[in-house]
Amino acid sequence: MAFDGWEECIAALLGLSSGRPLLVVLDAFPYLTAATPALPSIIQAAFGPRAAPRRRSRVRLILYGSALTFMSRLLSGDAPLRGRAGLELSVGPFDYRQAAAFWGLETPDLAFRVHAIVGGTPA
Repeated sequence: MAFDGWEECIAALLGLSSGRPLLVVLDAFPYLTAATPALPSIIQAAFGPRAAPRRRSRVRLILYGSALTFMSRLLSGDAPLRGRAGLELSVGPFDYRQAAAFWGLETPDLAFRVHAIVGGTPA
């Protein structure tokens, strides 16, 4: 699929839902916004309470980015997306004990080695 702009893309996303909720994730959102500074405003307009496509859609949009300062500014002050979020969630890395439990590792030595290589991000 090819779109002429983000307005068309977001409208198409909102049209995807067919009864059941549909989860859509926009990864690397700070980079997308750097390329298209109006993107938060486009999303605001599409997901506004009076936007017709939004009222019919069951799409749930997750905006993801590892630039925490940028992401927190999206929902603050007079930012376009203020008031549009249902949840703001910051996910931190596992410590080596949590990672060991996630991977099912029982020996501390192996848990330490796996954490040293993979880090605290779950698979």
